[in-house]
Amino acid sequence: MRRLLTPALLSLALLAPSAALANKDGADKHEGPKRKLVWVYDDNGDGKLDDAERANVKADKELRKAARKARVDGNHDGTISPEERAVAKDVKRHEREAKKAERLAKLDANKDGKLDPLERSRAKAAKQAAFDKNKDGKLDAAETAAARAAARARMQGKS
Repeated sequence: MRRLLTPALLSLALLAPSAALANKDGADKHEGPKRKLVWVYDDNGDGKLDDAERANVKADKELRKAARKARVDGNHDGTISPEERAVAKDVKRHEREAKKAERLAKLDANKDGKLDPLERSRAKAAKQAAFDKNKDGKLDAAETAAARAAARARMQGKS
């Protein structure tokens, strides 16, 4: 009996740490951003990006990259110096912190400095209600298309 128990316990001891370190839900860490990208650019609603939709993603990415370069290139010489990069990084950090504080102030109903699950669900419901024109509690194809267009405009920095 001892001959069987020792190897079994040893195997269990070796496998337990790897199981604990494994991704609990099996999801890729990039799954959320990928899902959002598909949701925003999936014009035909099939849940996948076809070649034309991928081309839209690439074109929008290039537009954002060009706009970012124009914004960062302070002396307009066509190149980004280390000083310009450092200034842009600082400005972006301050903008991000201000935007985060503004969002938190707007959504934090109990003013405890963080969003609890109820506040998150209310924010999600309010966001959905903004596009739910017929007020049926769900987004139909036209409302979803409008929400996608708004999300795409936000990603492009148009709003």
